[in-house]
Amino acid sequence: MNSEEIRSDSRNIILIFCVMTGLFWFSQYAYMPQLTKYASQIGASYKTIGMISGAYGLSQVLLRIPLGLYSDYLGKRKIFVVIGILMTILSPTLVYFIPGDATLVVARFLSGVAAATWVNITVMFSGYFNNAESTKAIGIINSANRFGQLAAFIVGGIAVAIYDIRAAFLISALGGFIALLFCMRLKDQPSLEGGTKFFDVKDIPKLYRNRRLLTISILGLISQFITFSTIYSFTPLLATKLGAQSVHLNLYNIAFMLPQIFVAALAGTVIRDQFGERNTLTAGFAAVTLCCFLSPLVPHYLLFIPVMLISGIGNALSFPLLMGIAIKDVALEYKSSAMGFYQSVYAVGMTIGPILLGLISQEYGLTSGFVFTGAVGVFALTAIQMPALGIHNSVEYAMHKRI
Repeated sequence: MNSEEIRSDSRNIILIFCVMTGLFWFSQYAYMPQLTKYASQIGASYKTIGMISGAYGLSQVLLRIPLGLYSDYLGKRKIFVVIGILMTILSPTLVYFIPGDATLVVARFLSGVAAATWVNITVMFSGYFNNAESTKAIGIINSANRFGQLAAFIVGGIAVAIYDIRAAFLISALGGFIALLFCMRLKDQPSLEGGTKFFDVKDIPKLYRNRRLLTISILGLISQFITFSTIYSFTPLLATKLGAQSVHLNLYNIAFMLPQIFVAALAGTVIRDQFGERNTLTAGFAAVTLCCFLSPLVPHYLLFIPVMLISGIGNALSFPLLMGIAIKDVALEYKSSAMGFYQSVYAVGMTIGPILLGLISQEYGLTSGFVFTGAVGVFALTAIQMPALGIHNSVEYAMHKRI
């Protein structure tokens, strides 16, 4: 096989991988805009809704580090990806056939198990690129992620409009099944750089003490804390109180996701190289923090569309860049371990965010919950500016690393 054929084959595999990834996240998010509304309809309290949302993050907190370590130990990624896809099928199927509060908690836990394999998906995909292109690879795969989520919101919304909320769970299971078919065409692929070292568990404590990895992981935690406590949990309830219907909930999520398809791929390359890591992260966190303070003040449900759009741009600027930075300078044989640590830490934010906002809202009202979440964003903005955390700001540094 000549070099041109190799490049063509690599492009085909990357395309298949992106389609599989899009379908994976389609399955995860086809019912997401309706989740809190559905839970509320069957009688769940704010506290229970927080637990349903938190269960999704809890399984990721528990599994992402073990999945990363074991994947590096075996030197394999695909088997974990297959397991993740199977969970995307099982979770919505369970809700469809056995609806109820307890079922939703269990199903979201299983959905979190699937999301935990994002560790293996991202590292497997980055293996098709050299180490210096890790932020580029993560940007591309995150764009596929966001495209799948956007398609899920559109298709899921149509299904709900034509049938009912439970139809979205059936659509979700179907998306997971198709993702499994595409996954069967993929193989574990070594990095283009062809690593020569081997995994040694003795190096893991040193890896997890790395200041840059710790810093990026904590910022990832705050990012997911904000997103999952607001966008994916309680923002829909704010809108519903103002009269929003199911179709509007899907429009909000489309507005949140659409800019991420394009901005995510650029955040780790063009935008970072133009403005530097710190400025890019600052802009992203500033946007999502602003939306936390604005959301309780929105007077009409249609005005949540621009709020979601701003939040989506902010998330796209910060989150994919954080993920790329987390593994950028890590040796091939430890990438899954580093990514597992990063994603496990940010999953803490996904878990405690909805639970904490639910408890605060139950006691003091939704406005207080959103103000508290905004204060967490202000803390992140302050932390990003601290030079000791090792987040580079100079364009020269970004260009140097790219070269």
